[in-house]
Amino acid sequence: ALCRENGCRLTLALAESGPGTFDPDSLRVEGRLPDGVFTGGELPAAVLEALTGLSLPVLCIDYYSPLYPFYYVGLNNYYDGYRLTHHLIERGHTRIGFIGHVRYAGTLTDKYFGYRKALLDFALPYNRLWHLNENFNTKADYALHLPAQLRTAVICHCDLTAKKLYLALRFRKIRIPEQVSVVSFDDTELSEELSPRLTSMGLPRVRFAAAAFELMERIFSQNQSPCALTLDCSIHERDSVALLRSE
Repeated sequence: ALCRENGCRLTLALAESGPGTFDPDSLRVEGRLPDGVFTGGELPAAVLEALTGLSLPVLCIDYYSPLYPFYYVGLNNYYDGYRLTHHLIERGHTRIGFIGHVRYAGTLTDKYFGYRKALLDFALPYNRLWHLNENFNTKADYALHLPAQLRTAVICHCDLTAKKLYLALRFRKIRIPEQVSVVSFDDTELSEELSPRLTSMGLPRVRFAAAAFELMERIFSQNQSPCALTLDCSIHERDSVALLRSE
């Protein structure tokens, strides 16, 4: 919508996630390369290397790497992981688990280490059995992958994982938030649709898009040097976290 309102043309190109090479010519429209490139999320190294060779600005949305001379717009996922963990600590939780494969994406890795840092700062225990280090979303039998000894609170790396956790807890007749509190990242529509409504941390997609578009405009008009723009997001508190007096 922003491109249309400003008289710009936006073309979508899909990159394969598997091994192999990326042909920059796939970005051509009517025989010419675009004036600039937006990327979304973490891309394969072959794609990033190919984009490095282009003499046009590349702006990465929701991804950052010091290895490539691009422009970046994203969140401080490490700090956000810390903040969401602290949100639970403030409400009396001391046995806090995490669901998400730390090698799945750099953004997830940062959230995980923010979680670990918060536990360390508040002298709270970390138990590796409380970390479900896998892609919970792909498990058909996810209810069987929960540890026997549950924590009082669980941080999910995204709202879809939280939805799967809700179903797994319901299967085991465990109540949210009375027995286990659940929080998540992204703050998508799912957070309002789940019952109880999910406390989630995120930024509206329209703000992401607006920040990226404005930075690309500055690149063209002001010859902006490569930079990283970090956006602030909020914790949207709903009904999925219990207030504990003591454990």
